[in-house]
Amino acid sequence: MSNAFMASAEKSKREQEKIRNRGNRGSAGGNEELKAISIRIPADLHHKASLHRLETGESTTQLIIRLLKKELN
Repeated sequence: MSNAFMASAEKSKREQEKIRNRGNRGSAGGNEELKAISIRIPADLHHKASLHRLETGESTTQLIIRLLKKELN
């Protein structure tokens, strides 16, 4: 299972680099300014988010943005 997590980590690094390279463009291609935050979450939620990423292909960033939009709108 560690190979799947290593592959997921590499994919996440590539996605983060894409976000950095996009500058101020949002994930949908808009002109939305992006801000970075650092959060601490319980290990079990981190594990579940990693499994979700592997199962769905949705990055952790996309998952958090989607859930925040749902909760805050």
